[in-house]
Amino acid sequence: MGVVIMLRDAYIKQCIKEHLGNTQVYENITGKHKEKIEELNSKFDNFVSNNKKVLGHQTLTFFNRNHKIYGDNIVCFRTTAKGHKHPVKLRPIVAKVGTLIESVNG
Repeated sequence: MGVVIMLRDAYIKQCIKEHLGNTQVYENITGKHKEKIEELNSKFDNFVSNNKKVLGHQTLTFFNRNHKIYGDNIVCFRTTAKGHKHPVKLRPIVAKVGTLIESVNG
């Protein structure tokens, strides 16, 4: 393990090249942010509605409480560098802290 220092522009270009440029995996939501949040909220609400009996009162309370805290925050794309690779490769991670999905998958 070690520290990897990259220029911001190089980091962004490498993220796009290695990950975000793959349209089979990632979808650009620029300009569609609000619609995507509404779609995710709708899917989450449908899941909860269809599984109330299975989830139980405590879980539903937990989900509702966290939705009030985190609102519509969605995850951000981040990467961590594989410093042992030459050239350095980037591993995608889900930065879910402070988002509704944090409460779902704890």
